Amino acid sequence: AAFPVGKCTRTLLGKAEIVLWRTGETEFRIEVWRSFAAYVAEFIAEAAREHMV
Repeated sequence: AAFPVGKCTRTLLGKAEIVLWRTGETEFRIEVWRSFAAYVAEFIAEAAREHMV
């Protein structure tokens, strides 16, 4: 797999730098600086609404 379980990477999500961990086959964990937490939460919520998740 290109992004195997147990691995992580730093990347941008919108304007925020995040650390993305793949913790399971369909599970991920996101860590972000506290100052960007509300922004990232809303970014993810908006994406979920757009895709009706």
